[in-house]
Amino acid sequence: MPLSDDETRSTLKDARVAYLGMISPHYDEVFDEVAERVRKHGYATKLDLGGLVLWKRLQANTRWASSLGATADATVRDVTGRALSVYQDGALSEVPAKAQAARSVLAELPGFAHGDAFVSALLTTFDGNNLAVFDRRANYALGTVLKRPVRSGRGHYGRYIEEVHSLRALVSEPNDIWTARDIDTALYMLGG
Repeated sequence: MPLSDDETRSTLKDARVAYLGMISPHYDEVFDEVAERVRKHGYATKLDLGGLVLWKRLQANTRWASSLGATADATVRDVTGRALSVYQDGALSEVPAKAQAARSVLAELPGFAHGDAFVSALLTTFDGNNLAVFDRRANYALGTVLKRPVRSGRGHYGRYIEEVHSLRALVSEPNDIWTARDIDTALYMLGG
């Protein structure tokens, strides 16, 4: 059974304060710069993706990273540009559906077809107010700490964003509006 609304609010607010107290004020500089570049240019480059690998602290000595490195930057720009266009297109109105559609386009790139961790970092550069980074700690926090598990399998990231938006609506107040990114950092802290 999920925590009560009051327990959930309190737990997330405490986790957000703890996260901000723990993290270096410089940690998100790479993420913020990549997000600015992606929004300015309308696509991501391999250099941007490399920055996200560093920021997300992912292993780069993997088959997918080698395949991504061997992919033409023009291809990376094309695929990420199309994904951003799909996300920004008015054909879909709900953020989770837009995120899932953009994620489907990104699956054309090595490392983006399976799992939500890396792809969610790139998607969040598109719109940090409404999209959130996914990782195993956030997933653990949702299922075990808050008792709000998100069903795995196809469409998982969209369901994760739905839950993030539900939590965002629960926690936000008129003078304290939370972004989806605020929620994911609180979940990250809770899942530690």
